[in-house]
Amino acid sequence: MPIQQYSTSKDALDAISAKLRSSHRPFAGAQFRLASVESPDGLSFLTGTAVFAESELASRNEAAYQSLHLVETWIGGQDAAVDSIARIFLGQETLQGHKISNTFGHAILQHSAEGELASGWPCWVFASSVDFAADHQRLFLPPEPTVNKGLEPFCSPSDAIRSWIFNSPGSINSIGEIPNQERFLTVVPDTRACFDSGRWEPGRLTLQLSLNIAPRELELQIIHVGALKRCAIHPVVEGTMTIDVPEDAQQLILHLVHQDGDLICHKPLYAVYRSFGHSGQQVEEADFAGDLSNGENETREFKPFIAPNHEKQLELVRSVVAFANTAGGRLFIGVNDEGTPLGLPAAQRVFRQNDSPVEAQLAWVRKLIADNTKPVPNVVYRIAKVRGNPVIVAEVSKLSRICSTRENLIYIRKGATNRLADPLTEIPSMLSPENWIEGQSY
Repeated sequence: MPIQQYSTSKDALDAISAKLRSSHRPFAGAQFRLASVESPDGLSFLTGTAVFAESELASRNEAAYQSLHLVETWIGGQDAAVDSIARIFLGQETLQGHKISNTFGHAILQHSAEGELASGWPCWVFASSVDFAADHQRLFLPPEPTVNKGLEPFCSPSDAIRSWIFNSPGSINSIGEIPNQERFLTVVPDTRACFDSGRWEPGRLTLQLSLNIAPRELELQIIHVGALKRCAIHPVVEGTMTIDVPEDAQQLILHLVHQDGDLICHKPLYAVYRSFGHSGQQVEEADFAGDLSNGENETREFKPFIAPNHEKQLELVRSVVAFANTAGGRLFIGVNDEGTPLGLPAAQRVFRQNDSPVEAQLAWVRKLIADNTKPVPNVVYRIAKVRGNPVIVAEVSKLSRICSTRENLIYIRKGATNRLADPLTEIPSMLSPENWIEGQSY
């Protein structure tokens, strides 16, 4: 779907109301989340969301840190929630004692097929921007630990906001810029259908879908990355779907398509033995062993344990940037080029003065990526045991915006290598209206 833009808050509100009316059934209301920062004029709006839901959601108590305040409240009734959004756009709303005095004008509508903001459902996201005066200065929060007695600790304000406002898990490395700063996001779940769970085993994919429309209105389209048979199209059925997939596929990209042409949702599976949903979100040791046995490719790279300031640290940064700009991927640290785990002694040789060398390597990698990428992509880190040896696994999500190194170098992934994106052909195609609106240049 082409990204739609609205030049006034009324146009955006009309579009939100129309999208709600087109839903297959009314919503029970919306949960509002607001991040504010203390300023000389009192609390100033930083970012926020209104997420519509089919049933009432419990709200947390306000979390007040040094200068950052986070609130959450449920407004029952679809029409009442829309009225609250209208007041927010006009600078006339107060949520849990926090007045939103800003007004909002320009808005863009995007379709999020991953369901990150709507508890698994794909969703429509209306991003409305604050109206600025000519002398406006962007609010700044230093990237320092965000803590207070009795409250959940975070590494930075950005980390707190990603978790609290946008329900983004595994973002503990996110110490960069504030996501959606000075924007209010209205999220309308697309509850027609979504992927519920799945498991990819050699030659076979098992899926279960949540459906609120007739299966005949849908089609499952799968891209087999790296296989001779590039793609396949399957009818959707109720219950469990068991689908044959090529043995030589290196990655599966699943698309659920409506008969009117809408891409309702999509799900990438990066390697065989991958699973999601109740089929098993915990990655097993055997799964990682399978990754290492299959070698490097467009979504997988191997690195040894690396000492701080070693020349190979730049390769780590380039790989993370390339994954974020292409299709996401998995970086294994603590293995050789053939995918063989190097073991604890190798980590001890790199971090000689540390009693926990693998943990020290992980902490250093987190900081390296956070300090040398713009914006900092979402990376989930874990220490896994593969064949009895510790291996650091960094799973990089694809960014909807362009990611670059600190030196403004933009890398993309081609096969098992990273290369600079072509400024004349590839970079323009990577730019989205979100980049244009925020005035970013590359």
